[in-house]
Amino acid sequence: MDGTYKVAESASWRELDGEIVALDTKESIYFAIGGFGTTLWPLLVSGATKQDLVMEITSTFDDAPPGQAAGDVDDFISSLFELGLIEARPG
Repeated sequence: MDGTYKVAESASWRELDGEIVALDTKESIYFAIGGFGTTLWPLLVSGATKQDLVMEITSTFDDAPPGQAAGDVDDFISSLFELGLIEARPG
């Protein structure tokens, strides 16, 4: 998955008590996003590349090795795609 990732037009969201609460308006299903996802979500609102997301993780969490951060970002992006919360734009 390359390119820019952005929160889908069909997703509505709010930050609540340190978590992101997102609604897939197509399916009317709520999701709670915690952990490092709350750090990455603002980047996804405006649009971000995988590299942007990995850099955010490694700069925010000093103990995050770049290789592990890249794998975690891949997993996170895949999950958000499956849930219909983000979309990719070719880079």
